Amino acid sequence: MDSIEIGSQLFINQEDTPERIRELVGKMHENGLTLIRLFLLDHLEPREGEWNFERYDACFDAARQLGLRVVPTLMAVSPPGWMRRTRGPQSVADLDDPSFWEGPARGYVRKAVERYAPHPALHSWILWNEPGRVPPDTPHARLAFQSFLKGKYEGEIEWLNRATTNRQRRFHR
Repeated sequence: MDSIEIGSQLFINQEDTPERIRELVGKMHENGLTLIRLFLLDHLEPREGEWNFERYDACFDAARQLGLRVVPTLMAVSPPGWMRRTRGPQSVADLDDPSFWEGPARGYVRKAVERYAPHPALHSWILWNEPGRVPPDTPHARLAFQSFLKGKYEGEIEWLNRATTNRQRRFHR
């Protein structure tokens, strides 16, 4: 029979110290857990271009020392707090806004993956927490969706109208 790995979420708060994180990882090990799910939150980059991996390094390193594996969740859909675009660290940004997606989000993913991909404690990645969440209704998102519909229905608004009950005159408002 294959072995079963059991783990839990370790939520790192801004006020947590590396010592506290090592203690929590130790408690997970003492209780027989083998996996740590870990959100890589916006306090990795507290200010634009200023990265602080100290708390997350403590988690990965303690996990390696104790034989646990880490499953980090990339939170690229949630912009860093310094951007002041959402209400909190797990709020979804306008993913169709190139000023967010092509800059800070891409930079965050690159930094996180470059840092932890080679780490021996890495188990796997979760690319997006709760992907079924509805993205915000923003001008960028509306334009992207309208363009998607226009492409799907090959520019024929009547084809869209036959498929839905809400009749439209055109793809873009």
